[in-house]
Amino acid sequence: MANVTGPMAKMTKVPEQPIRGSVPLLQPSAGGDIQSAGAGHIPAKRDWIHHCFTIWAIGLVVSGRGSYRVEDGSGADVVRRIEPGCAFAVFPGPRFHYGPDPGTTWEEYFVCLTGPGTRRLLKAGWLFDDGSVRPVSKIGELVEAWRGLIAVLKRGQPGDLDRAGLATQSLLLELHHARADVAQARAGNPAIEAVLDHCRLHFAQPIDLPALARRHAMSYSLLRQRVRQITGLPPARYIAHLRCDAARRLLGETDLPVKQVASSVGVADPFTFSRTFRRCTGLSPLQYREQAQPWAGAR
Repeated sequence: MANVTGPMAKMTKVPEQPIRGSVPLLQPSAGGDIQSAGAGHIPAKRDWIHHCFTIWAIGLVVSGRGSYRVEDGSGADVVRRIEPGCAFAVFPGPRFHYGPDPGTTWEEYFVCLTGPGTRRLLKAGWLFDDGSVRPVSKIGELVEAWRGLIAVLKRGQPGDLDRAGLATQSLLLELHHARADVAQARAGNPAIEAVLDHCRLHFAQPIDLPALARRHAMSYSLLRQRVRQITGLPPARYIAHLRCDAARRLLGETDLPVKQVASSVGVADPFTFSRTFRRCTGLSPLQYREQAQPWAGAR
């Protein structure tokens, strides 16, 4: 897969047509609803971007400073400052203007993505289209995740398109949880942190969410609001994602039948489990196992 890390780095002139992601496909995808359209690292970005996009992209500035503006035609667009440790988004529709302060550079990691699943990620809060610039924490961990995604895209082995799609979603999840406002919400809500701890420890068992809210002296509507603020998901979907994360480990590291994997993570009906797993990952359990254990078919 040649030249998958340069598409945003080369965007230095205003194009006549909107920019589209273009990554040569080595093989068809197994069916995920998110496809990675490129990822990369720009060590010293100097030029400003003035472009419209037909793909989604998230950038993370790890050093240097600059500005970001979304021109949506309303006349109300605001110039926002970008500092080290800030994430920003570009998406189809408006024209974007962003870059480092005059005479300086910034260091940036970016990931581009396409597919119908972008609507799902936007609803979950993992993507954002409000023109904001979002400070994040755990920069070192995020950079390592970005480097892993870039390595997969460069490698171009069978199954790597699907691995890149899954790695992109994982990166966006970690980026969401690294947001400074999410960290502040956690610190200011010890009762919600206790609720999340209970869900993480007992996801394989039935969880009575209204009873859990009463136990921590809050209404169920407040519990829903706080959990969604911190995780980007309503409580029931958050628990479903915990189950899917555990299932991915079992599918990737064991030979347990799918029915037993479903039971192990607290889903009695394997059909419900398969539907939920596909909604979370874009792949069926068997497709995921084939990608995670490419040697399994030869055993």
